[in-house]
Amino acid sequence: MTQKKWSKCLQSSQKYDIIAKDDKEGWGIMSKTSMFIRLLLFVIAAASVISLIFMQLDIYDKEREIALVTERIKEQRIRNSELADLLADGNEDDFYRTIAEDNLGFGQNDEKIYKDISGN
Repeated sequence: MTQKKWSKCLQSSQKYDIIAKDDKEGWGIMSKTSMFIRLLLFVIAAASVISLIFMQLDIYDKEREIALVTERIKEQRIRNSELADLLADGNEDDFYRTIAEDNLGFGQNDEKIYKDISGN
């Protein structure tokens, strides 16, 4: 830069320094307000990110729970179809015998039931 241009830049910067010095109190208040707003926005952003993380974890847990319930529904439908097949054939005696053996632990009169007591 030439000497004239450099002196003009210095003069213009001195003008700005004077303006800044005159309005220093106003600028100080503005910077405190600006800093408060920035801090507030940062806190809101951080809370939002944390909230999103917890929501994603909840969504993952609910999806896993849905998968378990869906699997249980499939198993129950299979059991229901087996029981429906037993009833559809007109074999009520077989149906009741299956319930007595499986759910109640009963057996027939001449049947011997052996239980494994070894714990394996």
